[in-house]
Amino acid sequence: MCCRPEEKSGAARILWAGVRNDSLNAGFVKSTNQTGRRFQPPAIAVVPTVTKRHAVGGINRIPLKQPATDVDTVSVRTVSPDGGIRVELIRLDPTATNQVATFPASVPGDYDVTVHWQGRQSNTLVRAEHFVYHLDKYFKVDQELLGKAIGELQALGQQDRKLGGAS
Repeated sequence: MCCRPEEKSGAARILWAGVRNDSLNAGFVKSTNQTGRRFQPPAIAVVPTVTKRHAVGGINRIPLKQPATDVDTVSVRTVSPDGGIRVELIRLDPTATNQVATFPASVPGDYDVTVHWQGRQSNTLVRAEHFVYHLDKYFKVDQELLGKAIGELQALGQQDRKLGGAS
């Protein structure tokens, strides 16, 4: 015979094998230990404002500016439009000046990006940034950037011809 107790933390009991230790010799004794609490992440002193930006198809870069000397780790959490979650942990180099976090974007929609700056000694949250990157259905930003890059390449090509003809 199998006995399954209720799945409530207050009704949890310990089943003792062998000689029973309760007055009714039932084998069930109510636990005196308190139930474990769920992990509560530390509250952020200031809720970060949402910064909206345009995403490009492919790799998007987020520049990281180190806010203080006691920060050594940055976590970047990206939620894509299809619900996929990507977390990137970056150990900051104190000697580097231009560090970036990246995330890929391929599905049109909003990419919810949260950047958390972790303290070196206490591993507490020092700073948080929240971004929403939007990738347009028709990739308009990509087309604009491609047109600009082609124009710059054409200008460089004309300069090269002028320099080559002067020799």
